[in-house]
Amino acid sequence: MHSALDIAAWFLNEIDRKAGDSITNLKLQKLVYYAQAWGVTLLGRPLFEESVEAWAHGPVVDAVYQEYKHLRYGTIPRSRRRPRITPQERVVLQGVLAVYGEHSAKFLEDLTHSEEPWTTIWGDRPATSRSRQEIPLPLMQAFYRQQFDDRDDPRMSVNLKLMRPELLEEGIIPLQPLPDHHFPVDHDEYVRAVSRDLAARPRRRRRIVPVHT
Repeated sequence: MHSALDIAAWFLNEIDRKAGDSITNLKLQKLVYYAQAWGVTLLGRPLFEESVEAWAHGPVVDAVYQEYKHLRYGTIPRSRRRPRITPQERVVLQGVLAVYGEHSAKFLEDLTHSEEPWTTIWGDRPATSRSRQEIPLPLMQAFYRQQFDDRDDPRMSVNLKLMRPELLEEGIIPLQPLPDHHFPVDHDEYVRAVSRDLAARPRRRRRIVPVHT
């Protein structure tokens, strides 16, 4: 299982920064939360081991907050982490980024404040409360499963049709085309693996063809 910082790193490295995309700590917290929620909903298991807590500004993973709190409201740079994301996990993460990534941190904060997992745990506490009660995985799973069932409802705040769990069922894992300036995070490892494979193959004898003059 991954750590929450691994999932955070995936988002930090996946956004199109040349197009002007950026992520603050507040927005990153919401993306990591939705990754966990949709992972347990679509895959039947969490993506990372840390708990998600209900804080005043919405769901938070403390380890991620502590890692980037020194940046306050500033943009978080790319991460040096290169987590090994499975194709099935990538489908979930790409879906989360497609659904929620286009929205602002404030929009996502307000969205989580309107959804049952956070509201149930936060209750009627005042905004100044420092409560850090855990949001249980079953609560996330039940709520977002119902959300997906209602995805055609025009009153939905986000377009959950961008989530594509049918790809998991069909075993089809889409790979988005890469821009010219980008290589996948495991590119170097892939090149080394190919080089090792080629080196392990027996050399073919070259046939010398006589040249007649």
